[in-house]
Amino acid sequence: MTDGELEASEITLKNAELLRSASPWGQGFEEPIFYGDFELVEQRIVGEKHLKCNLKVAWRKFSF
Repeated sequence: MTDGELEASEITLKNAELLRSASPWGQGFEEPIFYGDFELVEQRIVGEKHLKCNLKVAWRKFSF
């Protein structure tokens, strides 16, 4: 289950900070999960077992 997809205009630093300040998250009040299509711009290992990724919103192509 997710909280849905965000529009590209909703993916902002301000909204990320609002979500961070809305915590604490925990049992019965789970951290929000959103989905979307993204393109991987860059990835690298941080420390020994963490992966840091830079993403960008993937633009969908529709055909009618």
